[in-house]
Amino acid sequence: MIVKIRYTVLLFMFLFFGTGTMSGQEYVKVTKIVNDTIYVDTLDPVEIYPKRGMFRFYKRWRYSRKIRNLKKVYPYAKKAGILLKEINAEYLKLETEREKKRFIKKAEKRLFAQFEGELRNMTISQGRMLIKLIFRETGNTTYEILKEFKGGFSAFFWHSVARLFGSSLKYKYDKDGDDADLERLVILYEQGKL
Repeated sequence: MIVKIRYTVLLFMFLFFGTGTMSGQEYVKVTKIVNDTIYVDTLDPVEIYPKRGMFRFYKRWRYSRKIRNLKKVYPYAKKAGILLKEINAEYLKLETEREKKRFIKKAEKRLFAQFEGELRNMTISQGRMLIKLIFRETGNTTYEILKEFKGGFSAFFWHSVARLFGSSLKYKYDKDGDDADLERLVILYEQGKL
């Protein structure tokens, strides 16, 4: 009986006082429908995921490792998407093959100077994640990007090097399949919840 009274009091307080501070009229929207006043508000979208059953140490460790890798790799994938759009826009303006080759060499030197040290220090799993996230940001595999700008032989060479380390430049991002966990983490990262 006491529990029911407590819940009734809490429900009454919730309904009477509301859930947030509503000190000014700019936060409250009221609609009048047939002699009745109704509080109306628009809420931000919320992502709801099922609870992860991680009872084993190994699963928790792999999940926390994936979060750590994402925090390191995702900013580079975002930069890659932005830089690829900029480079592609400039590349399409050029007319002759000679101008295009010069432009690609300059862009490559600039990118190496800016990112080489940080990318060389990545682990193999971070590299795999970066390849998938670049596909997510650009819509093209890393192999296709290399083939477009550097040619088929260069793309084949770097793909062969990646295969030596058990990876592939042709990895695609499947947000509904194999990479559903990664997609969930990306959304949480973008919302600032990681």
